[in-house]
Amino acid sequence: MANRQATDPMQGNQDGKKLGATPIAAALPGASPLFQLSWLLEVFRYRNQEYGAYQLRQQYPRHMMWGGLLSLALIGLLYGGTLLANALREKMTLMTVYELPEITPPPAKEEPVTPPPPVVAPPPPARPTIVFLTPKVVDEDEQVEEYEPPTQEDLLNKNPGTVTTAGDPNGVDYLPEEPIEIEAPPAVIEEEKKQVKQPDFFIVVEQMPAFRGSLIQFLSREIRYPDIAKENGIQGTVVIQFLVNEKGQISNPHILKDIGGGCGEEALRVVRSMPEWLPGKQRGVPVKVQMNLPVKFHLE
Repeated sequence: MANRQATDPMQGNQDGKKLGATPIAAALPGASPLFQLSWLLEVFRYRNQEYGAYQLRQQYPRHMMWGGLLSLALIGLLYGGTLLANALREKMTLMTVYELPEITPPPAKEEPVTPPPPVVAPPPPARPTIVFLTPKVVDEDEQVEEYEPPTQEDLLNKNPGTVTTAGDPNGVDYLPEEPIEIEAPPAVIEEEKKQVKQPDFFIVVEQMPAFRGSLIQFLSREIRYPDIAKENGIQGTVVIQFLVNEKGQISNPHILKDIGGGCGEEALRVVRSMPEWLPGKQRGVPVKVQMNLPVKFHLE
């Protein structure tokens, strides 16, 4: 039986390689004292140190270091990939705002104007008359009033008659039996402004209220898609009804149509925060108008 030659691990092995705790400690600075104790070398003093367990002991710190780095890299890759996937999976929110078309109000009903009654012209003045009686035969006993017939000069510009009357020398020779109707020019009748009781608000007016600026940009900037609606895939159109008073201020906003998920409340919040509008006008006078604003919530 061959004698086993003892090899001092602190001096070197058969190939002249220096052994000890230094290679193990240098492989991983700050390694556990388990790898730096001299008893590890005592275990392999009389054993094979070229391969096998001894080599594994020497390479263990390096393997641990690379394993830890690869584990950290894998964890970071998985975590970063999860964040990136969630960001790409997040759905974009699109809103479509429909603007109500302008509705032409019905034409005003014109009331018939009753023409004034015709004006009857007064009869033209008659010429003066002078008594010119026809001679009449009477009895001798009958008393006769003395009558002196008019001369030719008296009949000038005068008409003979049974009585003497004063008239217009430039008048007509006789009076017409029926009055002459003269058509009067059409009278200009000013339309009276009727005192009509105005309603509390209008639905359609000649000039509808208008938002100062771009209504679509304002709603797109201010409205936030509710999280509950996004998680449950709720989408559709919400209708908000409100009044625009004579000064353009928003009043009495309320939800006319809701789809749930907090969409109606969000649209109502944005409508309440709107600035003043341009007021609606009827015949040039600012009036209160009722508006319906549809807001569409859409997920992609």
